[in-house]
Amino acid sequence: MANSLKLVKKLSSFIIRNARIHILTVIDRINAQLNPSAYNRVGIVNVCVPLYNRATMLQALLQNLKEISEQNSDLQLRLVIADYASTDLGNIQLFVSKFQLQFPCVLINLTGTFSKVTAIEKMVRHPEVGTDEIVFICDVDLKLPTNVFHKIRSAVRPGRQFYAPAIAFEKETGEIHFPWYDTRGTGFISLFKSDYLKLNGFVGSIYEGKTTWGNEDEYLYASLQSRLGMKVYRVFEPSIISRWHKRDAGSWYGDRKASRWD
Repeated sequence: MANSLKLVKKLSSFIIRNARIHILTVIDRINAQLNPSAYNRVGIVNVCVPLYNRATMLQALLQNLKEISEQNSDLQLRLVIADYASTDLGNIQLFVSKFQLQFPCVLINLTGTFSKVTAIEKMVRHPEVGTDEIVFICDVDLKLPTNVFHKIRSAVRPGRQFYAPAIAFEKETGEIHFPWYDTRGTGFISLFKSDYLKLNGFVGSIYEGKTTWGNEDEYLYASLQSRLGMKVYRVFEPSIISRWHKRDAGSWYGDRKASRWD
């Protein structure tokens, strides 16, 4: 009986969260049609990619970004990669140059044990990334739709709102699981650099210098709301897909609280 009640409670919570996000998605689409001028396509988006030994994923992401930029001539992008001496792609500068990207790329070479937190800190605080520019913290395994950067620009507001959509997940079989683990999202968060600096990133948090992995996005998601009073723009984005790759059983699996992603 207790297990049945627990299941009903969990299912009800899931339905309510999904219904809320569906409503926001519908409102977003209506607003886009009624007020297209609100969708600001001007300004640089910095795609910040932490990396260690994911050559196949990086190749797919670079091709993805190249195709998006070629189909959207008004885009202003900058790719920022923080690489922990990856051994599976040779010289990373030559690897990236083969794609002949039509936007600048900043390569940050890091050493030691991979730390997503340190990589994010180095990328966002890099001097070439302007304080008034958008940073898009992007896991290397993401597959992005053509309109993703227009969506980012329309959703992110300095001092007011950041963008953390509920995305889709590819299983090992190739099947798409959506929404991602009970609408919790990971690997995709966009905000202005000025807000990241106002938060002071991960400095002083339990994640500073962390060399294990998991929960970095959740920390930003929760802190931007609780400490800066910002709103999150969160809608279903099934066209944003996290490609399947082998994962170990880190904190990514069991330690995250669903309430943070409600």
